Amino acid sequence: MPPASDPLAPAWDLTYRSAIGVPARLQSSELCVQFGPSDAGRFMKAGRFLQIAVTGLLAITSISATPSSVHAATISTTDLGVESASGWSVAYESSAGDGTLADHSTTDWTIVNAETASTIDVYSFGSVPMNYPHIGPDSGSNYYLLRTSTLPSARVLYRSIVLPASTTSTLTYKYNVRSTGAFRDSGVMSLAGISTNQQFRVDLVTTAFAASGVWFGSPANGLLRNLSKPETYSDSETWVSNTVDLSDYAGQTVVLAFRQVDNSGNMSAGVDSVTLQTTDSWADAIDGPVVTARPVVTGAYAGVGVELTGTVGAWSNITSNIRPQWYRCSAAGAATETYTRGSVPSGCAAISGATELTYTPVAADAGRYLRFRIGGVGAGGQLFLFTKTTVLIGTAPVSRASAPPTVGGVLRVGRTLTAAKGTWTSTPKLTYRYQWYRCTAGGAAVDATPGTCTLIAGATKSTYKLLTADKTAGYIRVKVTATSTAGVTVRVSAAKKIL
Repeated sequence: MPPASDPLAPAWDLTYRSAIGVPARLQSSELCVQFGPSDAGRFMKAGRFLQIAVTGLLAITSISATPSSVHAATISTTDLGVESASGWSVAYESSAGDGTLADHSTTDWTIVNAETASTIDVYSFGSVPMNYPHIGPDSGSNYYLLRTSTLPSARVLYRSIVLPASTTSTLTYKYNVRSTGAFRDSGVMSLAGISTNQQFRVDLVTTAFAASGVWFGSPANGLLRNLSKPETYSDSETWVSNTVDLSDYAGQTVVLAFRQVDNSGNMSAGVDSVTLQTTDSWADAIDGPVVTARPVVTGAYAGVGVELTGTVGAWSNITSNIRPQWYRCSAAGAATETYTRGSVPSGCAAISGATELTYTPVAADAGRYLRFRIGGVGAGGQLFLFTKTTVLIGTAPVSRASAPPTVGGVLRVGRTLTAAKGTWTSTPKLTYRYQWYRCTAGGAAVDATPGTCTLIAGATKSTYKLLTADKTAGYIRVKVTATSTAGVTVRVSAAKKIL
């Protein structure tokens, strides 16, 4: 059972809300209410705001208003440089298949036009020249082509993408893949001595992963999101279009990667028409996300190895929730919220891989605090909520084997015995409870009450006066229960014979 006061419950933060889902601030210098976030620009251009005249005494707990006008959204589209090869990089694995990068490849990702695409793959089989023509560009004059290789290969084409804060972002790209053999997923993007491994995938990865250069291993490494992964192959080429919403990553720099592995030597691919569309505000006069029941962190204890659970809360004006994230923090803090995905409370860092509703603290969390973040997104924008930090994460109480609880005093009916709790270790402060037992057999200190013992009702202090019933049973023990915010542990003393 959890402690009487739950140290994990987050605080409730009250925030004024406008009809477009941004904080409403009372301007002290004039009788008006200004709508707009503190960073000026999430839903409105900096310096543009609505004013509502206010007279008389103000006793405001919430504000609901319908703005008469809001600036129109600004939409911009950026070509990401396939036509000119601007901003793109390539990497390929050495033929050893050991994850290291090769120095050169004659069949790497190459910029081609319609003419060169039709003649670039020419091979001689004996005295017979063979030509594998490729289709022309989807748009413009050029595109990236991954030529057919007669040798095993693992190759990647990638570039970084800056996603502005306070925007929605949509990525569009086209690709084609041709293979004369079936796709087979071995679980790694590497030659790695695997007999059959043919894959093509489009991934969003972290900048740190791309900078490391360790492309050829598990596709889960550095992965933010898989965008495309064709499961069936074709011996012909057709441009395939895909559009994905990247608004979850607003304010971050991510890396788009087209990745291929083929140890059969019969795959080619193309990439074209890669564009990014950004919108600096959501639709006019649409309510932003509203939280009617805040997310909380629950758990029996705040301890290493004890599972914690974050709740989604209750939302309105959203189409979906944004995936959870747990954070490790160096200091305690109140619940907070933000409209920018990349905004994190001071002293907190995201825990890699901790993106589910549940999280079990590990040794690295001991001596730190934890937070849970959940978000919601809809036509009126996005909102991220951070719970209040948990109490300090600790370790469950441990009774030192060499110093268990003991019973002291004269072991005769009518005499008072005193329990010594023994030596315990734990990160948070411990509290102790006692329970005395009369037993019919002796024995050393143990971690659970033996079946030969019977609880003595009401005997819950550190001292106990022996009764005739104890003499009849023959032995006495005391159980010590040590409790902290990190857990609870019991230890039972060795049995003492009543004289």
